[in-house]
Amino acid sequence: KFQGIVVDLFAQLEAARSLMMTVLQSENVKRTVLQHVFGGDCVRISRARAVVETALQMDYGTGRNQMAEECLRACESVEQVLGDLGLGFSLRKAQVQERE
Repeated sequence: KFQGIVVDLFAQLEAARSLMMTVLQSENVKRTVLQHVFGGDCVRISRARAVVETALQMDYGTGRNQMAEECLRACESVEQVLGDLGLGFSLRKAQVQERE
């Protein structure tokens, strides 16, 4: 049963990474979709990062750890763009709340 949960977790991480990279690569300068999905209070991207960081603390094997690292890099890219768009304060606040 645990193995099934792990497989599902990493399938979700792959889907999240894919979504983030697609939005980052296909957006216009205003980053409208990125702001709509991940901006505002920045809770979604902060939760995604928290899940990925938790997954990285576990030892699931090289292939799965690589997927988690790729997802973390996608989170960092989204966070960088959100910061560039003036949402740095909201992002930091959401990240603190997720750590609590």
